[in-house]
Amino acid sequence: MKHPNGKYYGMTYSGGSQGLGVLFEWNPIANTYQVKHNFSGVGGSTPRSNASLRYCNNDGYFYGLTEGGGTNNYGVLFRYKVTTNTYEVINNFDYNNGIVPNGSVQLLEYTNGDLNILYTLCLSNSNNWGTLCNTRYTNSTAAFTTTYHSFSGLYFYNNTMQFSNPKGEIIRLKTNNSNNDAQFMGMAKVGSQNLYALYSFAVNKLTKQIYTNTSLN
Repeated sequence: MKHPNGKYYGMTYSGGSQGLGVLFEWNPIANTYQVKHNFSGVGGSTPRSNASLRYCNNDGYFYGLTEGGGTNNYGVLFRYKVTTNTYEVINNFDYNNGIVPNGSVQLLEYTNGDLNILYTLCLSNSNNWGTLCNTRYTNSTAAFTTTYHSFSGLYFYNNTMQFSNPKGEIIRLKTNNSNNDAQFMGMAKVGSQNLYALYSFAVNKLTKQIYTNTSLN
Protein backbone atom coordinates (compact mmCIF):
# COMPACT_ATOMS: atom_id res chain seq x y z
CA MET A 1 0.00 0.00 0.00
CA LYS A 2 1.32 3.43 -0.99
CA HIS A 3 2.18 6.02 1.65
CA PRO A 4 2.08 9.79 0.94
CA ASN A 5 5.90 9.71 1.07
CA GLY A 6 5.81 7.78 -2.22
CA LYS A 7 7.02 4.50 -0.73
CA TYR A 8 5.07 1.26 -0.51
CA TYR A 9 4.39 -0.80 2.62
CA GLY A 10 3.30 -4.40 2.96
CA MET A 11 3.54 -7.52 5.11
CA THR A 12 4.85 -11.07 4.77
CA TYR A 13 3.39 -14.17 6.43
CA SER A 14 6.77 -15.54 7.48
CA GLY A 15 10.44 -14.63 7.52
CA GLY A 16 12.13 -11.87 9.48
CA SER A 17 14.24 -12.18 12.60
CA GLN A 18 11.60 -14.30 14.39
CA GLY A 19 10.30 -16.21 11.35
CA LEU A 20 6.82 -14.78 12.02
CA GLY A 21 6.62 -12.22 9.23
CA VAL A 22 7.59 -8.59 8.74
CA LEU A 23 6.17 -5.21 7.87
CA PHE A 24 8.37 -3.84 5.08
CA GLU A 25 9.00 -0.70 3.05
CA TRP A 26 9.85 -0.56 -0.67
CA ASN A 27 11.17 2.58 -2.33
CA PRO A 28 10.36 2.38 -6.07
CA ILE A 29 12.71 5.26 -6.95
CA ALA A 30 15.80 3.82 -5.29
CA ASN A 31 14.52 0.22 -5.62
CA THR A 32 15.39 -0.43 -1.97
CA TYR A 33 13.70 -2.80 0.46
CA GLN A 34 13.77 -2.33 4.23
CA VAL A 35 12.19 -4.24 7.11
CA LYS A 36 10.37 -1.77 9.37
CA HIS A 37 8.95 -4.19 11.95
CA ASN A 38 9.59 -7.85 12.79
CA PHE A 39 6.47 -9.60 14.08
CA SER A 40 7.47 -11.39 17.25
CA GLY A 41 4.55 -13.27 18.80
CA VAL A 42 3.19 -11.24 21.70
CA GLY A 43 2.85 -8.19 19.42
CA GLY A 44 1.20 -10.21 16.65
CA SER A 45 2.50 -12.67 14.08
CA THR A 46 1.85 -14.22 10.64
CA PRO A 47 -0.24 -11.53 8.91
CA ARG A 48 -2.29 -13.35 6.29
CA SER A 49 -3.00 -10.71 3.64
CA ASN A 50 -1.78 -7.29 2.53
CA ALA A 51 -5.47 -6.41 2.11
CA SER A 52 -5.48 -6.30 5.91
CA LEU A 53 -3.27 -3.20 5.87
CA ARG A 54 -4.87 0.23 5.37
CA TYR A 55 -3.55 3.79 5.61
CA CYS A 56 -5.44 6.51 7.52
CA ASN A 57 -4.96 10.03 6.15
CA ASN A 58 -6.27 11.66 9.33
CA ASP A 59 -3.60 10.40 11.72
CA GLY A 60 -0.87 9.03 9.44
CA TYR A 61 -1.08 5.45 10.76
CA PHE A 62 -1.32 2.15 8.93
CA TYR A 63 -3.91 -0.17 10.52
CA GLY A 64 -3.57 -3.92 10.11
CA LEU A 65 -4.35 -7.45 11.29
CA THR A 66 -2.27 -10.48 12.15
CA GLU A 67 -3.64 -14.02 12.15
CA GLY A 68 -1.57 -15.17 15.12
CA GLY A 69 0.29 -13.83 18.12
CA GLY A 70 -0.91 -11.39 20.76
CA THR A 71 -1.52 -12.10 24.42
CA ASN A 72 -3.98 -14.90 23.54
CA ASN A 73 -2.13 -16.13 20.41
CA TYR A 74 -5.30 -15.52 18.34
CA GLY A 75 -4.10 -12.46 16.42
CA VAL A 76 -4.17 -8.70 16.92
CA LEU A 77 -5.35 -5.43 15.43
CA PHE A 78 -2.38 -3.04 15.29
CA ARG A 79 -1.31 0.35 13.98
CA TYR A 80 2.05 1.52 12.68
CA LYS A 81 3.29 5.08 12.04
CA VAL A 82 5.97 5.55 9.42
CA THR A 83 7.23 8.97 10.52
CA THR A 84 8.02 7.80 14.05
CA ASN A 85 8.55 4.08 13.29
CA THR A 86 6.17 3.17 16.13
CA TYR A 87 4.12 -0.04 16.34
CA GLU A 88 1.17 -0.42 18.73
CA VAL A 89 -1.27 -3.28 19.43
CA ILE A 90 -4.84 -1.98 19.67
CA ASN A 91 -6.83 -5.17 20.23
CA ASN A 92 -5.78 -8.70 21.27
CA PHE A 93 -8.34 -11.13 19.85
CA ASP A 94 -9.86 -13.79 22.09
CA TYR A 95 -12.11 -16.77 21.47
CA ASN A 96 -15.15 -15.19 23.16
CA ASN A 97 -15.36 -12.30 20.67
CA GLY A 98 -13.57 -13.66 17.63
CA ILE A 99 -10.33 -15.07 16.23
CA VAL A 100 -8.69 -15.78 12.85
CA PRO A 101 -8.76 -12.42 11.03
CA ASN A 102 -8.24 -13.66 7.46
CA GLY A 103 -9.87 -10.81 5.54
CA SER A 104 -9.32 -7.12 5.03
CA VAL A 105 -9.55 -3.88 6.96
CA GLN A 106 -11.74 -0.94 5.91
CA LEU A 107 -11.41 2.53 7.41
CA LEU A 108 -14.07 5.23 7.79
CA GLU A 109 -12.45 8.58 8.52
CA TYR A 110 -14.32 11.60 9.90
CA THR A 111 -13.48 15.29 9.76
CA ASN A 112 -13.35 15.56 13.58
CA GLY A 113 -10.57 12.95 13.71
CA ASP A 114 -12.76 9.99 14.69
CA LEU A 115 -12.14 6.68 12.92
CA ASN A 116 -14.06 3.43 12.38
CA ILE A 117 -11.94 0.32 11.71
CA LEU A 118 -14.04 -2.48 10.18
CA TYR A 119 -12.91 -6.12 9.85
CA THR A 120 -14.18 -9.68 10.23
CA LEU A 121 -13.07 -12.62 12.39
CA CYS A 122 -13.75 -16.08 10.98
CA LEU A 123 -14.43 -17.95 14.24
CA SER A 124 -15.94 -16.95 17.58
CA ASN A 125 -17.31 -18.31 20.87
CA SER A 126 -19.06 -21.68 21.14
CA ASN A 127 -20.87 -21.55 17.78
CA ASN A 128 -17.73 -20.82 15.70
CA TRP A 129 -19.73 -18.60 13.29
CA GLY A 130 -17.53 -15.52 13.35
CA THR A 131 -18.04 -11.82 13.98
CA LEU A 132 -18.05 -8.47 12.22
CA CYS A 133 -16.03 -5.99 14.26
CA ASN A 134 -16.05 -2.23 14.51
CA THR A 135 -13.13 -0.74 16.44
CA ARG A 136 -13.82 2.95 16.88
CA TYR A 137 -11.20 5.55 17.68
CA THR A 138 -12.59 8.66 19.36
CA ASN A 139 -10.18 11.51 18.78
CA SER A 140 -11.52 13.64 21.63
CA THR A 141 -10.58 10.99 24.22
CA ALA A 142 -7.84 9.17 22.26
CA ALA A 143 -9.58 5.89 23.11
CA PHE A 144 -10.41 2.70 21.17
CA THR A 145 -13.62 0.74 21.76
CA THR A 146 -14.66 -2.43 19.90
CA THR A 147 -18.16 -3.75 19.25
CA TYR A 148 -18.89 -7.22 17.88
CA HIS A 149 -21.78 -8.34 15.68
CA SER A 150 -22.14 -12.13 15.56
CA PHE A 151 -22.96 -14.03 12.42
CA SER A 152 -26.02 -16.23 12.78
CA GLY A 153 -25.23 -19.68 11.46
CA LEU A 154 -25.34 -22.30 8.72
CA TYR A 155 -29.03 -22.50 7.90
CA PHE A 156 -32.08 -20.74 6.51
CA TYR A 157 -34.44 -19.16 9.03
CA ASN A 158 -37.80 -17.61 8.11
CA ASN A 159 -36.77 -17.75 4.44
CA THR A 160 -33.72 -15.58 5.21
CA MET A 161 -30.15 -16.68 4.59
CA GLN A 162 -28.03 -16.94 7.72
CA PHE A 163 -24.32 -16.28 7.27
CA SER A 164 -21.23 -17.61 9.05
CA ASN A 165 -17.42 -17.81 8.90
CA PRO A 166 -16.70 -14.65 6.85
CA LYS A 167 -13.71 -14.76 4.50
CA GLY A 168 -12.05 -12.45 2.04
CA GLU A 169 -12.16 -8.70 1.64
CA ILE A 170 -14.75 -6.21 2.85
CA ILE A 171 -15.54 -3.94 -0.10
CA ARG A 172 -16.98 -0.44 0.21
CA LEU A 173 -19.80 0.28 -2.22
CA LYS A 174 -20.05 3.60 -4.03
CA THR A 175 -23.54 4.72 -3.07
CA ASN A 176 -25.35 7.98 -2.47
CA ASN A 177 -28.35 7.84 -0.18
CA SER A 178 -30.39 10.10 2.06
CA ASN A 179 -29.57 8.10 5.22
CA ASN A 180 -25.94 9.27 5.25
CA ASP A 181 -24.74 5.66 5.34
CA ALA A 182 -21.53 4.00 4.22
CA GLN A 183 -22.37 0.62 2.69
CA PHE A 184 -20.16 -2.44 2.47
CA MET A 185 -20.21 -5.98 1.05
CA GLY A 186 -18.41 -9.15 2.05
CA MET A 187 -18.46 -12.92 1.55
CA ALA A 188 -19.43 -15.61 4.05
CA LYS A 189 -20.57 -19.22 4.22
CA VAL A 190 -24.30 -19.91 3.85
CA GLY A 191 -26.36 -23.08 4.16
CA SER A 192 -24.91 -26.50 4.94
CA GLN A 193 -23.25 -27.28 1.57
CA ASN A 194 -20.03 -25.29 2.04
CA LEU A 195 -21.36 -22.63 -0.33
CA TYR A 196 -20.54 -18.93 -0.10
CA ALA A 197 -22.66 -15.87 -0.76
CA LEU A 198 -22.40 -12.10 -0.52
CA TYR A 199 -23.78 -10.18 2.46
CA SER A 200 -24.04 -6.44 2.99
CA PHE A 201 -24.10 -4.05 5.93
CA ALA A 202 -24.03 -0.32 6.52
CA VAL A 203 -22.43 2.12 8.94
CA ASN A 204 -24.32 5.25 9.87
CA LYS A 205 -21.96 8.18 9.43
CA LEU A 206 -23.68 10.18 12.18
CA THR A 207 -23.83 7.57 14.97
CA LYS A 208 -20.75 5.75 13.56
CA GLN A 209 -22.42 2.43 14.45
CA ILE A 210 -22.94 -0.67 12.31
CA TYR A 211 -26.52 -1.36 11.33
CA THR A 212 -27.71 -4.49 13.09
CA ASN A 213 -30.95 -4.91 11.10
CA THR A 214 -29.19 -6.00 7.91
CA SER A 215 -28.68 -9.34 6.20
CA LEU A 216 -26.22 -10.28 8.94
CA ASN A 217 -29.14 -11.26 11.19
